[in-house]
Amino acid sequence: MTENSNNNPTPGNEKPLESWKEIATYLQRDVRTVRRWEKNEGLPVRRHQHQARSSVYAYPSELDAWLATRQPTTELAASWYRRPASALAMAAALLLALASVASGPLVNPPGAAAGELGRGTVARQVWSPTMEEAGAVSPDGRYLSIIDWETGDLAVRNLATGEQHRLTDKGTWQESGEYAEDSVFSPDSQQVVFGWFNGTNYDLRVVGVDAIGLRVLYVNENVEYLEPGGWSPDGQSISVSLARRDGVNQLALYSFSDDSFRILKTMDWRHPHLAPFSPDGKYLAYDFPADEDTPNRDVFLLSVDGSRETRLVEHPANDRVLGWTPDGEQFLFSSDRTGTNGVWSIRVAQGRPQG
Repeated sequence: MTENSNNNPTPGNEKPLESWKEIATYLQRDVRTVRRWEKNEGLPVRRHQHQARSSVYAYPSELDAWLATRQPTTELAASWYRRPASALAMAAALLLALASVASGPLVNPPGAAAGELGRGTVARQVWSPTMEEAGAVSPDGRYLSIIDWETGDLAVRNLATGEQHRLTDKGTWQESGEYAEDSVFSPDSQQVVFGWFNGTNYDLRVVGVDAIGLRVLYVNENVEYLEPGGWSPDGQSISVSLARRDGVNQLALYSFSDDSFRILKTMDWRHPHLAPFSPDGKYLAYDFPADEDTPNRDVFLLSVDGSRETRLVEHPANDRVLGWTPDGEQFLFSSDRTGTNGVWSIRVAQGRPQG
């Protein structure tokens, strides 16, 4: 048996899209955006009775009809949460993290001899997820934080052994509709900070990789959505982007030293995406639509005290933050300026682009 949240009859002889991933691909959005549309805007998604909440399906004709009823301004606003560079971001993070793992480099340094390069280069598949995941690589390159969509819990996966365990324990989808989202590891790889949908809005939480010490860091009923950007190198602060119910977006810092939450920058309805802190802890990078009439983004650099901001990458293409090289001298970003997405870099010195 099946159920339909909108109580509509089943379209005749129409092949359904049979997973969140297929629905997201059809709508040209990521899984999180599609799930949010269903929750907040009535996207017509159906579920199989007596099966896991993640066992969903939808009919293209119903999705098309739903899209046709949306206003163009709403469609543009919904692009707040689009993250088409997520695969590139994960790949870049894996390369940066795994290159420094104690067991040996993933790729040899540029100056290595040809013979050493042939013996030392390693390429291996560490995981093949069945759904799009929102997660991060630990600084020591050993763990990947993921969402276990069987329950919606936050989990970590050991990249060497393939073992996986949950860091939260909310119960089944029938018991609770709450779930984890974006997550970031602490500098020592021992804790994970993450966004959590609590049934009404999002709060900021932290837990140890051993699933001990779970606590809520920040909750505000006026914040509809939040996304942790990164953990400061000294482990004392966390950068966060906030989407408020009044349509305002903000960049903020949470401080462990005094449990404070400080707003660094307030924006309009356009949503910023944060990158990790610079290695010296002085700057935050984020991408943001430079023009209200296009979803294409530029990359900006903001000092952590909020006193200075610089446009790091300015181009008509869609440019998205990825992260810093370990020495802090270059910033990596994705760009479709050549017609397809690729990873690019730009040199940075004293908070300003070089060339």
